[in-house]
Amino acid sequence: MKINNLIKSKLFICILIVCILILLFKYNASNKKLDLVFMKISNPECYAYKQECINLFKKLRYPNESLIIRPPLRMPPDDLLNEFTQNGEMPISRQWYINEVYSDASSANTNKQVLIRKEEFTNLLNKVRAHSPLNYNNTELQIVMKKYIKRIENKSILIMGTQIPWIEAISYEYLASKVTTLDYTRKKYEQDESNRLEWFHVNDYLDDLILNSKIELFDNSASFSSIEHSGLGRYGDPLAPNGDIQAVQQVHCLLKPDSLFFLGLPSSKSDKSYIEFNAHRVYGSKRLNKLFIGWNLIDKVKCHDVHSIYVLQKKSIC
Repeated sequence: MKINNLIKSKLFICILIVCILILLFKYNASNKKLDLVFMKISNPECYAYKQECINLFKKLRYPNESLIIRPPLRMPPDDLLNEFTQNGEMPISRQWYINEVYSDASSANTNKQVLIRKEEFTNLLNKVRAHSPLNYNNTELQIVMKKYIKRIENKSILIMGTQIPWIEAISYEYLASKVTTLDYTRKKYEQDESNRLEWFHVNDYLDDLILNSKIELFDNSASFSSIEHSGLGRYGDPLAPNGDIQAVQQVHCLLKPDSLFFLGLPSSKSDKSYIEFNAHRVYGSKRLNKLFIGWNLIDKVKCHDVHSIYVLQKKSIC
């Protein structure tokens, strides 16, 4: 009898705990809905902006699977050609085919993580301290970011798309409080006693943003020679004629008002935009104007190679 009573008591406690957890979940979900309702009434512009951002996150996270083509195409499909070239304003100047599809680009292989060795990251830090060239033999990004170091110190920064954590090293050395990387690979740092470095697969991060309706999380962002590839399929990503514009909009959604975005892109000598498919886009003023909607251009530096660095400041929406 005592044993039966004990079992019943434990069962009752378990049921009670489950009920409490369900109520807490419903309470949090209800609060989120109430927050959105209040925002919609009190500040419709902010509400509309937040909804646009969440819809963009969903579009990026759940693309049309028919547009994910592996191995990548050598030329855009006929039905997307005009969109890619903006009806001839951004022509395909030549074919430059590269297949760099990552095995975990679909976010299916969640167990795969490449280790970033402490020695590797320390070597990058030492190059920053010595003002030595980093990836792409580049020194200009360090110089530009150092110019705005007071905006970086003790602030969070989002790094978009990278294979080697060289921008992370610059940000770390310039005392960013948190350096977060989003990329289509899964990596982790071997050791980070400071707890200032983190790396996420884009899709994993989008899942959290969508589930919790998160926007405007970071103080700054940086990207170099990444945005121009978006939507060309080179990395196993979905074909998207405006993939570069969507990528910049994604950064806009993730940055707080007045934040800075250090953006490195190939720039056209003739000021005419064009595509070298499927390698990258090269930017003239017309495409840049579309890319920079919602931003103020506050600085520009020409690099030693084909790239230029644009320092953008997010316009306040709310």
